[in-house]
Amino acid sequence: MHIYRRKTSCKRKTSCKRKTSLRRKTSCKRKTSLKRKTLLKRKTLRKRKISLKRKTLRGGGEFSKDDKIILKNSDTRYDTVNAYNMPNDQITHDVAIRLTNETTGVIVRVGTDNEVAVGMYLVKFGPFYVGTRNIKNAKLEQPEGHPTRIWINEDEAKKGQNAAITIKNGSTVEIIQSYIDSEYEWNAGLSKVNIYLWVGQKHLVGDEYDIERAIRESLQSAPTTSGDPGTSSAGAWEEVPPPSQTQLSLVSIQTNINKLFDCYNSDPPPGFAPPNWSQSAELIRNLGQHCKVFYNTGDNIADIKRLVYYREPVNMGMDRHYDENLLQANFGYKTGPYGMLTSHVTPPWQPNILVYTPTLVYTPTDLNNLTGLTYHVLNVMGLALDSYDQPDMQIYNSLEDVNKKEKVKAFYRLLFINIFKAADKLNKTILVMSLVGAGAFATLYSGGANKMFEDVWQPMFKEVIDSLPEAKNKTIYFMGSGGKSANFGKVDLGLFPYLLKDDRILGHEDNTLLVNAWDCWSVPGNGNNNDPTLDGYIGRVTNIGYIGTSLTNPYLKDPENYIAL
Repeated sequence: MHIYRRKTSCKRKTSCKRKTSLRRKTSCKRKTSLKRKTLLKRKTLRKRKISLKRKTLRGGGEFSKDDKIILKNSDTRYDTVNAYNMPNDQITHDVAIRLTNETTGVIVRVGTDNEVAVGMYLVKFGPFYVGTRNIKNAKLEQPEGHPTRIWINEDEAKKGQNAAITIKNGSTVEIIQSYIDSEYEWNAGLSKVNIYLWVGQKHLVGDEYDIERAIRESLQSAPTTSGDPGTSSAGAWEEVPPPSQTQLSLVSIQTNINKLFDCYNSDPPPGFAPPNWSQSAELIRNLGQHCKVFYNTGDNIADIKRLVYYREPVNMGMDRHYDENLLQANFGYKTGPYGMLTSHVTPPWQPNILVYTPTLVYTPTDLNNLTGLTYHVLNVMGLALDSYDQPDMQIYNSLEDVNKKEKVKAFYRLLFINIFKAADKLNKTILVMSLVGAGAFATLYSGGANKMFEDVWQPMFKEVIDSLPEAKNKTIYFMGSGGKSANFGKVDLGLFPYLLKDDRILGHEDNTLLVNAWDCWSVPGNGNNNDPTLDGYIGRVTNIGYIGTSLTNPYLKDPENYIAL
């Protein structure tokens, strides 16, 4: 039949075929144009970056071609460019390192803090190789104040051969990967790192669009250190003021809900966004004013408010499943400030927040009888030790081995204390605990998640429930512990949301506080239907997403809803 059609022809058929072909081409062109516009509008920056062809450039840098900035001294007599640890260092000529022309990097921040900083750019250079023992708290540090040696070539670094570059102590580093190998001359091995340094604008050469974009958006993705206790280290993320009457209006609340919803990726279906029924300004007005934020006394309140407002829609193991450009257009930022801050109470970790969200539960059909009841969720963040790109993981790797466990234990001891103190402030007598931080977030802890539970979680939780007065007057259950609740002599009620039908919860909903293992970057619920963690399972059937961030819940901008513990 196919051959017959090819052989059979006539003017009329040819004319029809041409018309059909023309119509099809026109239709395809329109569809392609529409599809291209839609993709350009909706495609996430993450996917765009993944699709870019990578290119290795001189100076040890591997960067996408859209982001590359090349150093070139504006004075042609010199083949190096001075780089500094801080913008003010240029005044005293306190040079951290002299980098050769053609070294490549990525602009991550524009200096705007003071007159000295204007015209200076914070640039990420790398990768380089350095002895792991020379990294402490995300800084380069050499004993007795000697400069630190760094290498561009891994093989040369292993053997300590050839002329290494020396760099001043105090430079901020981002650990990409740590190596422990008996081949290496140093006991602690090597680390592959990026290094953050300040350079003058006049020495930067690159795509004008990229430089202008960096100026316009004031990108800030390098780790920073905190100032004096009580001061902020957030930099580009503006302070969050109390809500205005306009922001408290239903129209304003609904507008922000819609804007945030648009930022979520919808592929694969049903998407990463919170449930459709939770996109209600009326729901936020009714429940949102009862939300509370708990934080450590001594941490900077402006930073705490930033952590509540500047949330990322989805961040799963540092994979951002949302449209960063649209988040920038709708709310003025692309990524959150987590990793830019340091707690004054639990250094070297980030400040910690616990966000209380009263919520409805719209469950699968067999649990529909629960609809209409109000449940009480405390969203709690553990340390993110699940990706080498996580700031917590980079801090963890920078610690000396003998200090790692104790630093993690100190963090969780205070976290557990705060959970019980928050429950006390909320007048809840029943606590349903989750293994916050001891599951997916602990996969890269030395020895894995089970080892983390054994080393840290179990002893710290036991110590707190045995000694803290606020814990002794609580009935404690667990959910989804996989049998680990038996280590404390406690009952595991099962998985969320099915545990809500348990007789020990039914009728006691108002006295029960459910502890959600939240993500440190994201809106509560994180990836929701596409998130296999407890956070996702809670988020997909509740309204904790839009009610748990001041992006969409203006009542979380009210200073009265912030409680220091």
